[in-house]
Amino acid sequence: MYTRGRTVYFIRSIFCVTLLGITGIYFLIRLAMIIISAAGFALIGPEGQDLQMAALVPDLLMVFVFTMASGIYYKNKSIPGMAAVFLLLIILVSILPRLMLAENYTIIESTDFAVTGFSYEIPQKEYDGVTVKVYRRILPYVYQEGKEFRDDSILAEKSQREFIIMSYEVEEGNTLIIGELKIPLEYYGKGGES
Repeated sequence: MYTRGRTVYFIRSIFCVTLLGITGIYFLIRLAMIIISAAGFALIGPEGQDLQMAALVPDLLMVFVFTMASGIYYKNKSIPGMAAVFLLLIILVSILPRLMLAENYTIIESTDFAVTGFSYEIPQKEYDGVTVKVYRRILPYVYQEGKEFRDDSILAEKSQREFIIMSYEVEEGNTLIIGELKIPLEYYGKGGES
């Protein structure tokens, strides 16, 4: 009977340590993501989603796993409990900045570029302008912000419509055309200035 209790304790300990190791690795990856974002790079998923915003649910899941595993594993429950509450508070406080800073990106197929854009009101004009930012992929899921292109002409409405439905063309592999807006991509060649 005593040996069976030790075996159960050993299996439970291995399970909890494994879960704590997984959450530790996850939190290190998230820390690296935060540092990369703070350095001015955009983290863009394969479907164009902002990875900082997309990580909200996994963040909450990992805090829950950490809380459960540390609560089972450690005899002193106060330190892991305080750590879990601290991590949960960080996540909850970060929701509003994530929502304010999150952008929707469009991955330009068959290129290493992504774009995001918005329309803005032009004072004393009856039409809106459109701005498109171009990002160049430097690593998988890591994009460097490049130039910003604006269309303030009366034809910007067509560019805006085309941007909303993401109807674009890539001409000769080096010019992105969205409506009337032509964006040269050759500035973003390897080693080139952006």
